[in-house]
Amino acid sequence: MAPRLSDVLGLFSPFKGKTQPLPAPIAPEVTKPFNLDSIVPVSDYVCPPELERQHHSSLRDWVKAHLDNPAFNDLEDRLWATPKDSTISAAERAFLYNFMREMKAKNTLEIGTFTAGTTLLMACAAYQDSGRVYTIDPYGADRAPGLIAAWPKELGDCVVFQPKYSTKFLDPLSNNPRFDLVFIDGNHRYPNVLHDLYASDETLAPGGIIIGDNAEQLGVMDACRHFLRDNEGYEGVAVHLTLPVPGSREVGKDIDSELRPRGARSAFVILRKPDRLFLHDKTLTFWVANITELAAPVISISGVSERDAEIQVVTHLVSHPRDGNNPSPQSHQFVESFTVSGAFSLEIDSRLELSSEAECQVNFADIALYRTSGDGLISDLRVMWGDTELLPNSNFLPS
Repeated sequence: MAPRLSDVLGLFSPFKGKTQPLPAPIAPEVTKPFNLDSIVPVSDYVCPPELERQHHSSLRDWVKAHLDNPAFNDLEDRLWATPKDSTISAAERAFLYNFMREMKAKNTLEIGTFTAGTTLLMACAAYQDSGRVYTIDPYGADRAPGLIAAWPKELGDCVVFQPKYSTKFLDPLSNNPRFDLVFIDGNHRYPNVLHDLYASDETLAPGGIIIGDNAEQLGVMDACRHFLRDNEGYEGVAVHLTLPVPGSREVGKDIDSELRPRGARSAFVILRKPDRLFLHDKTLTFWVANITELAAPVISISGVSERDAEIQVVTHLVSHPRDGNNPSPQSHQFVESFTVSGAFSLEIDSRLELSSEAECQVNFADIALYRTSGDGLISDLRVMWGDTELLPNSNFLPS
């Protein structure tokens, strides 16, 4: 009987009688779970209930409660050395992080990215509350994207970087979201800070927070005082942080409601926007752009006046006919005066006349509201365009 080929081959096999193991399967790559504490050791931090803003009657009391609370001091200690590229102090990091967490901020703006260290801290806060951080730096196009790309993907996905000046990014036509918190750390010259304050206010949600860095600089502090004088209902305090005691991490903390420069090593100015609209000596302007609805809406204004007062409403509408044979815009402006006292509600017809021959589209509407006589405060103002509430200086783009 002829031997089998397998037996013949087996005679010459050096592995005669041995079982050959099969190659081990290639294990699928396991993605390491994202560990927030490897970046900033704060994943288990919870803002104590006694620090929530509803428990404090004023911004000063709220800030003081933070400074005096052991949990806040522990948070400051945790952030002493992280993030390592942040250019603000540990106490300031604790303020910024804690305010974002307490507010559960969904949209936060940082003006001045620089080395993105503070951006990283803000991204950690936003990540835990499913929020987003917008950060801008006109000089950061070659620097910031690479720094952000080196972070864990979960944090990078929370950040939107744009290499823009604040004058461009905060343009009313840019369609930014409503921000819960704005951190201003850009150009510290007086006119630049003043612009950033006013432009931030236009996109800040009612009750939102503005935090300004480097308030030990006179230009920053003067701009904040100017802004507070002209914006009824805003509250503002400065937190001065003195140099650490030698051999200790302890820093002196001083709260100041008058916003006076103290020459401290570092200082924050914290401003809180009122939840309600006020009318005092400043004109409130509401404007609407790119309106596609053809129906002429009713403008509704309501509020509460402490005393008898006369207010004027100036409405300016610009419409362009859709008929290509008649491209000239139509402009409508009218002024109405009202005497108000106590709770009041006004309804104003926009007087938009639609041509039967050529359909018209309102491209721009400007509504100015100011008091012409009387004193005292007019509060709880609410301005509606049809079914949509308007905010001062905001750009309403209906869907």
